[in-house]
Amino acid sequence: MNKTIKILCCLLVAAMLLPVLAACNVNNGGDATDPTTLRVAVDVTKTEVNIIEKLIEGFTAKEENKDIKIKVVKISQGYDSYVQKNFGKTTMADIISVYDYNSEYWTSMNLLRPVTEYMKRDGINEADYVQSMMALGKSGGDGDDNYYWLPRDYNKVVVCYNTEMFRIAGIGKPSDDWTMEDFENVCKQLIAKRSDILASTRKYDFWPVEMNARWTAVYYPYIKSYGGDFLASDGSLFNDTAVVKTAINKLLNYADQTSGKQTYKGLGYANPIGQSNDANVFVNKQAAMSFTVRPNVKSFADALDNNIDFVSLPRITDNDGKTSCIGAGCSGYGITSGCSDLKAETAWKFLKYIVSEEGQQVMGKTGSGVPVLKSLLNDSSAEWCNFISADLNHNAFVAHPERDLAMNYVHGFTTAKQLTVYKELKDNFIYSMFNTNDRDAEFAAFKSKVDTLLGK
Repeated sequence: MNKTIKILCCLLVAAMLLPVLAACNVNNGGDATDPTTLRVAVDVTKTEVNIIEKLIEGFTAKEENKDIKIKVVKISQGYDSYVQKNFGKTTMADIISVYDYNSEYWTSMNLLRPVTEYMKRDGINEADYVQSMMALGKSGGDGDDNYYWLPRDYNKVVVCYNTEMFRIAGIGKPSDDWTMEDFENVCKQLIAKRSDILASTRKYDFWPVEMNARWTAVYYPYIKSYGGDFLASDGSLFNDTAVVKTAINKLLNYADQTSGKQTYKGLGYANPIGQSNDANVFVNKQAAMSFTVRPNVKSFADALDNNIDFVSLPRITDNDGKTSCIGAGCSGYGITSGCSDLKAETAWKFLKYIVSEEGQQVMGKTGSGVPVLKSLLNDSSAEWCNFISADLNHNAFVAHPERDLAMNYVHGFTTAKQLTVYKELKDNFIYSMFNTNDRDAEFAAFKSKVDTLLGK
């Protein structure tokens, strides 16, 4: 009897341990030793999911990859939350999306495997790609020349405009060499035709432009264009407070209106700055222009019946000859450190496909990204140049590379504090500066808050 009980107990314990033992041999829902199964984690947005699904479709359609199964993990709780929850666990994906703003932080936390040796072995030449974007893949910090992820695209800020509103206002196509003075003249022409535009759209309000001034890809290049920067030489916030304040005041002057706490009266060309970046006044036909990037183009085209075109960001001319910067960033993919050695080879094969000419064409065809592969940038037959229509000014997305400012603006801050600095700059700085009747006091309070977080 006792022997029988012991046997039953052993069987029960074994049954209870089976899931645990299985989990030890499972990475991302599949056998860690099976190189034919991968999981790729991407943001849950429709754009990101569509891009990765098209890339997987193209990759697995090739004869040599037909037995590889790739599952998409949709990150819905926020990228950083997903990584914090799954890092070091069997639930972490084999491949993960990587973004310019947080790549250095997560690389320092050993989230990503270096891919430099794979690149050398397989002849992936960094010179074949946009250098400002490829440099972001070297996210190991100063002195580390390894690539930890591969950029997928090249996305710089441009102006997308409503061609129907421009027609109503009698405005021709702007030139990619236009200046902020030209931009202001266009805004004045649009305001002069405000009643005609409202009669056409049947909306209750209208602004010439949705500048998205809260977006760091807009306001950081504006600060840099006047000689300012986020990082001071002692590691605190802002290199020159007077210069930074001057730049911000100039930018906010386009949107200033007397409303709420805000009592500054400016030009009123841009819609007021709210607590979030999702006002969407452009897609709602309440603005004629929008400062935006390529991933938004498809949704703009769908909302506006393809009545859109593009022009480069206007050049700042009152900055003593300094470079008028344009924000340029990218997304990409990296192999996670938890990916087994056998799976890593397959994961690299997929990454290599993404940056190949075929993979770049697949991504470009979605309309949601400009290739990072240089040979496709000025190729009029490339898929991305024919999205919606080849007659559109797709060149706006690649014009003036000398003005590119890569969006790794937290580089140089203490690595452990980079996500904190990023969040403050993204969520709080411009809104707090706009929604106040004492901008100097708000500026000082914000700087003090961030410096305290930095331990300065």
